[in-house]
Amino acid sequence: MRVHAPTLSVEGERISVSVGFESDRETIAPASSITIGFPRRLAGRLDLSATPWVPIAAVLAAALSEDVDLDAPADPVVVEAAAAATGLMASWWGWRAPRVRATAQPTDPAETGRGHGLFFTRGIDSWSSYLELQNDPAERSVTHLLSVFGVNPARTASVEASIRQRTKTVACALGVELIDIETDVRSLIDPHLPWEQSHGAVLLTCGLILAPVLDRLTIASSWTLDDSPPWGSHVDLDPLWHTSRVEVIHHLAALDRVEKATIIARDPLAMESLHVCWEGAAATNCGRCVKCLRTMTCFSLVGALARCAAFDDAGQPPTADAVTALADRPSTVEHPEYVRQLLAHLPADDALARAWQRHLGEPDGPVIVAPPTTAVAGPSLRSRVEGALAATDQPAGDVGEVVVGWEDGMIPLRPVAAKRREVLAAVATNRRRSLGWVLVEPADPLVTNDFSASALADLADACWGPGICYLTGIGWAADQRPVIGPVAIARMLRAARIRLWWRAEGTLDPLRLIESLEHGCLPVQVMPGPEAELLRSRLPGALADLVLSGDDLASIDPRACDHLLDRAASWMLRGSAERDLGGMAAQWPSAGTRG
Repeated sequence: MRVHAPTLSVEGERISVSVGFESDRETIAPASSITIGFPRRLAGRLDLSATPWVPIAAVLAAALSEDVDLDAPADPVVVEAAAAATGLMASWWGWRAPRVRATAQPTDPAETGRGHGLFFTRGIDSWSSYLELQNDPAERSVTHLLSVFGVNPARTASVEASIRQRTKTVACALGVELIDIETDVRSLIDPHLPWEQSHGAVLLTCGLILAPVLDRLTIASSWTLDDSPPWGSHVDLDPLWHTSRVEVIHHLAALDRVEKATIIARDPLAMESLHVCWEGAAATNCGRCVKCLRTMTCFSLVGALARCAAFDDAGQPPTADAVTALADRPSTVEHPEYVRQLLAHLPADDALARAWQRHLGEPDGPVIVAPPTTAVAGPSLRSRVEGALAATDQPAGDVGEVVVGWEDGMIPLRPVAAKRREVLAAVATNRRRSLGWVLVEPADPLVTNDFSASALADLADACWGPGICYLTGIGWAADQRPVIGPVAIARMLRAARIRLWWRAEGTLDPLRLIESLEHGCLPVQVMPGPEAELLRSRLPGALADLVLSGDDLASIDPRACDHLLDRAASWMLRGSAERDLGGMAAQWPSAGTRG
């Protein structure tokens, strides 16, 4: 991999450094480049050698199994450091540590920085590091806060601008200089390696460009010393990226998140401006995603949540129900180490502890086997099953494995008995609805870039005319959920005659089926032709009609689908969740599992 000499450009109040990359094996597009922007006041105080670019180049080359040739001079200290750093990363992820070659050593700079920069997101890690560094006489105080923007693709431009302005306000209140940095680095790096592996190198490249201003860079720890998984910023990795001019510190790895919350709880500005939510929908904390709920639990444990104004909009303390709902969303554990930190502080018999334990994928209730579908307009799959089991005499912890579905050997997912009239009333309203269809799905949690759902919306529009389509897009992280809440989504379902969704394979989605019928929609699962035909052969007739291929879609008229809906609802309401689960539970041994 060839890394071209940095170039400088000025536009308005921003100054940018850009570097071009050429892959030896054409694994990256020709003329690929990365640009990093800074405030214009730093003109003449940026390192324009290749030295700062060694971390990004070395990590990208390691992931692509290439070596690095730098067209500009680079500090031999960081070139040597790259071998140690990428060697450690190679041991984690099976890479080959690259050889890094530079044309020459940079000439001595005219200016040597004496500042101390802390990478600052207003999160629990960076806030606690700032407060400890400023309040400990034995530590060197922070002189500059470094905030990097453009690295969260879920944020809109307006949200990013709001977050940036709030961070400037905080820096002003602290009396510390803020250097707001912006970069397009992810457009080049993301196709080749995850952000969890690359982010440390990205941050340090941004910081090392500021060597004429800063001779120390501090990255707040994400993990504890006892629980540090392989990660792009790590207690053993970050200090390796030092240069002859800049020291790199990995800070507060001895403390977990609850202990860091204790530090933050002492500072009113930190409690008011803390920002942990990366769902991207707003510049505030949503109070419902996994990061918000984890952080709120931390502050509850230290008795400070009521004083944490950053979560005022959340409405209530973290509840077991809110955490339990996370467990039924695909890939929402995010990082189990963080949850285990909470469990180390929570009483074992506490309802919140049990909910977080379940969130780890180690439930104390039944093991539920079903498509990993996020609930968007009603209770989650797990809460439906456990609620029905609670009405039986079978202890939930003794049930074992519950295979949910409508095929032979599976347990039907029906409404509880008390919901029967409500479902019938919703179905009766279908005939009065003027909107033909609705397609509403949360983000793709596996980041597979599958455009099938949007293609299905186009097909529905072509077959049936305008409808409602709400897709939250491709997930960038593990804890995606719809921005619009369940109440608004329920209104969408109640406005349309047909609710459709895409499944590439597998069984008829039980949660989508029950959600649709509860809101009076005809459920339609669209699949590839062969898979649809095979699944129909395994389903009862009333439900087989609900599985279509794309070519079959035009065979249904939304204005004349009453008979299909009535038939499906009748089949669904032949029993209840309590009766079905209670009957199946009686067949299971008290401590065994099926399967």
